[in-house]
Amino acid sequence: MEAENADRIAVAYIGRTKGVRGHVKAELLSSDLRRFDSLKSVVVQKQGQPDCALQLQHWKPEVSGILLKFDGIDTPEDARKTLVKGDRKST
Repeated sequence: MEAENADRIAVAYIGRTKGVRGHVKAELLSSDLRRFDSLKSVVVQKQGQPDCALQLQHWKPEVSGILLKFDGIDTPEDARKTLVKGDRKST
């Protein structure tokens, strides 16, 4: 693990977009949903792409996962390009 990644914790795996406003459905990698209450920023890691830091706008639990919305990601196309299939790590 690289030194810059040592303080990151994986919290979710984004699987797909949901809706028309840039929301994404994610699989939880943490058993404690309260972790998301204090989570403000995340780093998306996708193979073959540079890490991307984003601000978490809001979240809500869903059946078998969590729904996430990030600042500046406002369409399904943006969400798919930037987020889908990326590991979420808190900073």
